[in-house]
Amino acid sequence: MCEYGYNLSIGDNVDIGTSCKFLDSGRISIGRNSSVGANVTIDTQRTPTDCKGLKGSRRTAVAAEIHIGENVHIGSNCTILAGVRIGAGVIIHPGSVVVRDIPGNCIARGNPADYV
Repeated sequence: MCEYGYNLSIGDNVDIGTSCKFLDSGRISIGRNSSVGANVTIDTQRTPTDCKGLKGSRRTAVAAEIHIGENVHIGSNCTILAGVRIGAGVIIHPGSVVVRDIPGNCIARGNPADYV
């Protein structure tokens, strides 16, 4: 399921599992040769921690881009939160919650996801 669809950019040869949710208020890009497991949520909406972050808006959230590099494998039941950049060649274990950037060529797991 895509919230909008026009903020989504998917590279060649990307495999996406069933029941995934792409909440694309902001841009989501997924690099070539990547895979996204079943029941993964990618959410670009972020709630600011201060009122100035809303810049006068009546909304309670703002959008932040998510970038997923090439050759990334995201396991089932993961959540990727707003503003995150995942480098090329990363493996994210099933059930992980990614709240901060993950550098390339590493393995991330946990809630919040940490990498080795």
